[in-house]
Amino acid sequence: MEFLKTKKSKKLIVAIVTAVAVAVNDYMGKPVSEDAILKVVGIVSIYLVGQGLSDFGKEGKKAEIEAQAEGPAWEDGEMGEQKNG
Repeated sequence: MEFLKTKKSKKLIVAIVTAVAVAVNDYMGKPVSEDAILKVVGIVSIYLVGQGLSDFGKEGKKAEIEAQAEGPAWEDGEMGEQKNG
């Protein structure tokens, strides 16, 4: 359990706990129906995809905010000099 406490990723923890739960269910002779397990795995899969998309959106927003904080690139002369005529 110490391993799970040191990890910060909710997605990793949920995936590991789900895999362990399915393995324990198989080991115990399937006291929980396969249909119920598939429903739980489906819900967990949707959660993991949603969290992944959320993380992707956060990184995009973070990059956008950082870019706005730096200001336009042409103010720093990064876009090169414009020549008239």
